[in-house]
Amino acid sequence: MTLQNEFKMDSEVEDKRNQTPLLLAIGERHEEMALLIISLTRGSKINSSSALQMAVSTGSYRITRHLLLNRREDSFDLEEVQKNCEDKEILKLLVSSI
Repeated sequence: MTLQNEFKMDSEVEDKRNQTPLLLAIGERHEEMALLIISLTRGSKINSSSALQMAVSTGSYRITRHLLLNRREDSFDLEEVQKNCEDKEILKLLVSSI
C-alpha cells in the first residue's frame, strides 16, 4: 500500500516553503498523521534527514523512533542531528542508533 494508491496523495510534493506532507505533519505536531505517512511510504524516498531534524527539534520521541527504525543506512548523519538535540530521551535514542 502506498499513499499514492490508497489516498491519492503524493508524499514527495512540496509547497512554496519546500515542505512535504511529512514535514508539515511533524512541524504542526500532528504526530499520528506523521506516523501514518511514515508507515505508508516505506521504501519510497522520504527526506529522512529533514524529517529527523524536525522531529528532534519538536521533541517528538515517537516520530524520531519511527524514522530511525525505517531509515536507510545512508539517509542521514546522526552525529550532526545529535548536536542539536536537547531532549535527553531522544538523545539516548540517537546515541543507541549510531
